[in-house]
Amino acid sequence: ANCGASYFSIIYLGLLSGFCMAIRLDFGPWVLLMFVAVVKFADIGAYTAGKLFGSHKFSPKISPGKTWEGMAGAVAMAIIVAVIFAVVCDIMVWPLAAVFGFCFAFIGQFGDLAESMLKRDAERKDSADNVPGFGGILDIVDSPLLAAPFAYLFFMFTK
Repeated sequence: ANCGASYFSIIYLGLLSGFCMAIRLDFGPWVLLMFVAVVKFADIGAYTAGKLFGSHKFSPKISPGKTWEGMAGAVAMAIIVAVIFAVVCDIMVWPLAAVFGFCFAFIGQFGDLAESMLKRDAERKDSADNVPGFGGILDIVDSPLLAAPFAYLFFMFTK
């Protein structure tokens, strides 16, 4: 089991983070920053809206704290951040940025759910306790890592 976990870690962290490097090299640092900001601000929007308004569970068996209201907050925040980045940094036209924000709010949240599934399977509440206030390093990078290949494809087909 440990060998399988090691191989999975190499693929999960190594391969997926390689897409972040590819975004940086092929499309520039501002595009990478926009991608990471959209996904992470979607997490912030989901958390905030879920705490303030959340009552309808999104995926209670995998991640009991996730709500549909949180998902709406993720979408709203991701669209706002994407449009601001696109306009200020001249990365893409704002309607395309809105589509990017909408899509990557969902993709990022599914990255978060995938990491939650791994934690549930390992019977752990948090992936680690080395980052106060978070469930570990994986809780910080799970959304961008899973979304990175999709972001690379998005930029490849729209640039």
